[in-house]
This record gives sequence, C-alpha cells and structure tokens, in this order.
Amino acid sequence: MKSPMVYWDPDTGVSQCVITAKDGSVHVGSAKCSPKDQDMMSEKTGAAIAEMRAQIAYLRHERDAEVKPELKALKRFWNTINQSKYYDANSYPVQILLRSIQRYENDLDAINEEISAIKDNLSVYMQ
Repeated sequence: MKSPMVYWDPDTGVSQCVITAKDGSVHVGSAKCSPKDQDMMSEKTGAAIAEMRAQIAYLRHERDAEVKPELKALKRFWNTINQSKYYDANSYPVQILLRSIQRYENDLDAINEEISAIKDNLSVYMQ
C-alpha cells in the first residue's frame, strides 16, 4: 500500500483520500461536511474521516481479492489430497500446506477485526 493522498476542497467542504494498493487498484474514501456543520468545517477532520473510509475500502479489497481466493484454493487442494489413499498427515508437504491454510485464516481474521475496529473508530469519531 502506498501512502494515502488526501485532497481537500474548502469551497465544497469535500475531502477525499486515495489509497493505491500494491496491485494498482485505487481505493477512495470521501467525506463531505454537512450544511449544519459548516461553521466547524475542518480540513483535518474531513481528511481523517476520508482516510478511514479509504482504509476500509482497501482492507475489503485485500480480503476479497487476495486472502479469500488464496485460502479457498489452498483448502480445495487440501481437500483433494486428503482423499488420496497415499495421504500422510505427518508428511512435510502436508504440514506446510496446513500451516499456510492457518496463516491465511489468521490473516482473514486479522483483516476482519481491523475493518471492524476502523468502523467503530469512525462511528465514535463522527458522534
């Protein structure tokens, strides 16, 4: 992930944050100041909200485009070799495969927890 780029338009009260993933995909988060809050409009507040939204979009992309497909492929492969009459649960390749599956499951849990934490922070920040 490259560092986020934040854009602020004081005339409209819109702040945007752009995060570019390592695969080249672009994730945008934006925040618009409510008309009733115009007197307290701040570039830093809008940037913080936009960045949190962009991070959520980026993490969802990582989860859905990278971690889940890899985990699905590894599990499918394990289910295939698991049915073989030559399957040996103690063999080195099987142990490596199971560790890889566990690592991707841990990555998936971590990403889901991070998305949840950012959403909670965003809701608290906006209150």
